[in-house]
Amino acid sequence: MALKVSTQVINLSGTDVKKIKFLTFSSIHDNGIGGFWTPASLIQKETGARNAIALSLTQGCNSLAYAVLTASKMISAQEEALVVSSEKFSGTEFNRWSSDAGVLYGDAAVAVLLSKIKGIACIRYLDAISVPELEGMHRGENFQTELSERWNIANHKYKWMERNGRNMFFDLMKNAISIALKRLKHAGYAEPHSHSIVVMPFVGKSILENLYEPSFAFLGYQTMRSFGMNTGHTGPGDQFLGLERFLSTTSEVSGRKTALLIGAGAGFTLTVMVIEISKYNSQHNGLVNIIH
Repeated sequence: MALKVSTQVINLSGTDVKKIKFLTFSSIHDNGIGGFWTPASLIQKETGARNAIALSLTQGCNSLAYAVLTASKMISAQEEALVVSSEKFSGTEFNRWSSDAGVLYGDAAVAVLLSKIKGIACIRYLDAISVPELEGMHRGENFQTELSERWNIANHKYKWMERNGRNMFFDLMKNAISIALKRLKHAGYAEPHSHSIVVMPFVGKSILENLYEPSFAFLGYQTMRSFGMNTGHTGPGDQFLGLERFLSTTSEVSGRKTALLIGAGAGFTLTVMVIEISKYNSQHNGLVNIIH
């Protein structure tokens, strides 16, 4: 799936693959392949992007946003970056219905081509906040976790909460969100209904209703909640998948329209991204411009 969407976005954009100087692949589990294989190298080989630095990134469900952040520092005005994520949960030790607590998972692949000089949209703002005190939620009790417990994420979380208390997670994340909102307001992007769309992680109702929706939903005219609930959590792909869904179901976006993308991932990390949609139609080329 990752290779398919990578090829599609390159063909749609008409880009010269020689200009792609940075390429990443992100996922939250090994898709049953395991071993020492590096998926980014496959994408690099098959797309012909031989001039790129290829990296496979595994910074949880926020790794695609972190790939965008890294790409903004890695390419010049004459270069481009391709960031990709893909998840297919069936056929692995991970059970999409029961391996995690309060989250159901969906399969998806996302590819975004980034440039500093052209595109259908421009990333106007990108902020990242780390909450490393929460890393143990996904580690389990020991570093050498039994194979049978490797993908029992729910059990890892329950045991962590037994040791630390359920409120610790929400208190630390609410503090991170408060910091993010203050920064967003200072940048001029936190007025009520100031965005066409707000895309939040496609997670369960309890997390959405306690954390993300009270803090971010009112900033946009609409959210992608219904789409997210029907699709399931797709790992790193939620934010750009939601944006693509919005664009593909909107006949035309004109004037100054912005999308607010909220990302979160194990570690814990929180990202806030503002994307200005400069031009769009049903035959859009997939290029996204990133500011210096």
